Amino acid sequence: MVPSNLQAKAKSKAQSAPAVKRPAEHLVPGASCRAAAALMVYGVEQGQSLNGLQAQLTAKLSAADKSLASEIAFGTLRHLSLLKSALHKLLSRGGRTDGKVMALLCCGLYQCALMDKLPPHAIVSSTVGACGLVGRRYAASLVNAILRRFLREGAKLPADVPAQTLYSIAPWMYRQWEKDYGKEQAKLIATATNQRAPMFLRVDTDKISAQDYLAKLQEQGISGTLGAKGLITLDKAYSTAQLPLFNEGLVSVQDKSAQNAVALLDLHDGQKVLDCCCAPGGKSAQILASGCTLQLTACDSDATRLLTAAQNLVRLQRLPPAVLPQGQKIPQRYVGEHVVLQVQDATTLDPKQGMYDRILLDAPCSCTGVIRRHPDIKWLRRAEDVAALTRLQQQILAATWACLKVGGILLYTTCSILKVENEEQIKAFLLSHPDAEQLPFELYGMTGAQCQLLPGTEGGDGFFYARLRKKA
Repeated sequence: MVPSNLQAKAKSKAQSAPAVKRPAEHLVPGASCRAAAALMVYGVEQGQSLNGLQAQLTAKLSAADKSLASEIAFGTLRHLSLLKSALHKLLSRGGRTDGKVMALLCCGLYQCALMDKLPPHAIVSSTVGACGLVGRRYAASLVNAILRRFLREGAKLPADVPAQTLYSIAPWMYRQWEKDYGKEQAKLIATATNQRAPMFLRVDTDKISAQDYLAKLQEQGISGTLGAKGLITLDKAYSTAQLPLFNEGLVSVQDKSAQNAVALLDLHDGQKVLDCCCAPGGKSAQILASGCTLQLTACDSDATRLLTAAQNLVRLQRLPPAVLPQGQKIPQRYVGEHVVLQVQDATTLDPKQGMYDRILLDAPCSCTGVIRRHPDIKWLRRAEDVAALTRLQQQILAATWACLKVGGILLYTTCSILKVENEEQIKAFLLSHPDAEQLPFELYGMTGAQCQLLPGTEGGDGFFYARLRKKA
């Protein structure tokens, strides 16, 4: 059945919308942001990343339109299969239509059914106006008719559909969740992935107490809840431009689950630490803010992503600004007092280049634990991607393990919820590496050497942790 929150929101749209006149597209209020939203959805269906599309397609919009376009696109992608199921019934007499028109219609249906604060007539007129802006002016009459019919019939989304359609999850992914966790838990996971994720902050408590920073937020009219170790949960999402002292490096945006990782490394003064696959640098910054005097090497195979990590560390005052490039050429290496960032393929790490007391391996993965924040993952990820990723994880684990000192700790993490990347990966590693032993830890009242958090656990993203120690 359709989740109760979807049914409740749909009721408020049951009224019919008036017929729409179609002035020039650029004069129709809201048409530009509807066009941007539809093109984001269309681009994802063509295999493009939502983050890149969002930056490109909303660049010229006002702040309000940028926010609305993103909300429509993200919401439509969260419920895409269900929206298409409703749309196919509405199109039963008119046959099929092309991808951009389908994207416009799905965005329109999403607004009608699930965005109850938007007036129906505004949804229809702006979506019709967006037809010309996406090069589909000929479809304006069809879009007008379909949306008006949907509203006239109650703006209800179908209930009698398979689970993967109801929750809008790629069939292969949903089957894997059922295999890994059972049918009931798979439904709970799917429900959680369709929720908006909370916004979490990590305060650099070297520079300001979390309590004092919370007070500064409140001075700006931003409400939040104080957690442990510099964690603040905001009541809603804000842009970083709205966060006080963000540019001064006193705070970072980082999910709650990701913030847990560094504490599990058991850092001490004098240690050599490797942050492998480090971009965008959040955990590197957290290591440097741990209060320990240590030497960090942070590597990533992607020079552009490593530049982002360097920029973040400069903002957080963990790298000097002089390390950033002045021209077009992207550096391969950035050096600070306690940190070196370098472009490095983790599968080619060589013990001769250095041995480490602690290694954080945040492995490349399917990212199935962060779908709440990146709904395009549902449509971009393929089953064959997971097979390739598990092979890559095996290679990186073996290479990093060779660089770990005897008695050292390796923390393996992913933002995946697939067992083949997590529990099964560590099980295979332990069988092939007799010098590895599991090192228990406690997290959220759970004790063990491994911990799988599912999306929404304690409010955070889906995340996996495994702590290993090298025996003599």
